[in-house]
Order: sequence, then structure tokens, then C-alpha cells
Amino acid sequence: MSGQYNHHNIFNNQYGWNALAELCTGYNGTGDCDDVMWPQDGYWTDFTPINSVVLYLYYPGGG
Repeated sequence: MSGQYNHHNIFNNQYGWNALAELCTGYNGTGDCDDVMWPQDGYWTDFTPINSVVLYLYYPGGG
């Protein structure tokens, strides 16, 4: 994600109810990762502070 500045559209194109994506301010999923995107969700956001995107499966209850 380096070199991306200003606002852009981003879309979580994953399928499955638990396939989430997060935008993080640090390298390799570190830093502040508060922007959770559900599958097939997208939005307009400022990429200037974003350094990485984390993809993961969400399991309620830790299972």
C-alpha cells in the first residue's frame, strides 16, 4: 500500500459471511486496524494513513 495517497474506493470482494478485511496504519497488519469491511462491502476512504490490508475469517466465539 505504500505510495497511495488521498481518497480512493476500496471493496472487499471476498465471499462468505465471515470473510473480513481491515485497513491498517502499520506495515503487515500492525498499527490501528479499526476499519472492518464485511464481504462485498466497500467505501470511499483516505489511503494516506493506510499501509496494509489484512484479510481474515471471523469466527464468533473464537471457534
